[in-house]
Amino acid sequence: MLLCTIANGTLPSTSFAQSIAAGASHTLVVCDYQVQVWGFNLYGQFGNGTNTDSYLPTSVPLLTNVISLDGGSNFSLFLKNDGTVWASGGNIFGQLGDGTNTDSNIPVQVSSLTNAIAIAAGWEHSIALKNDSTVWTWGNNG
Repeated sequence: MLLCTIANGTLPSTSFAQSIAAGASHTLVVCDYQVQVWGFNLYGQFGNGTNTDSYLPTSVPLLTNVISLDGGSNFSLFLKNDGTVWASGGNIFGQLGDGTNTDSNIPVQVSSLTNAIAIAAGWEHSIALKNDSTVWTWGNNG
């Protein structure tokens, strides 16, 4: 089991990771429904409102109740326990799913998607599985 590390570098005695993922140049982990990230953040893929890289785990206070996550080439996907999907980072191909191609360093909700139960991030595209067994995709279709 992976113990979660909080931003000041200490280890809580009872906190274990529920989900972990690696993007192209960043790492993400969910601990107690809270997101922590580190690595490369040029496009805002951390979702913490900055574009600053970090060598240590950094909390993402803008996201709560996260149960799963994944990282793409320069973006991140977050699945919340209410079935909504959120994304942050590079968006040149619409991989954030908000109907734009504008990068965002804060999480934006994927438009018209509810009841998601699983997510995956490709290189420049995103995928969600809904509770009705339908699969939704968006982003680069090259």
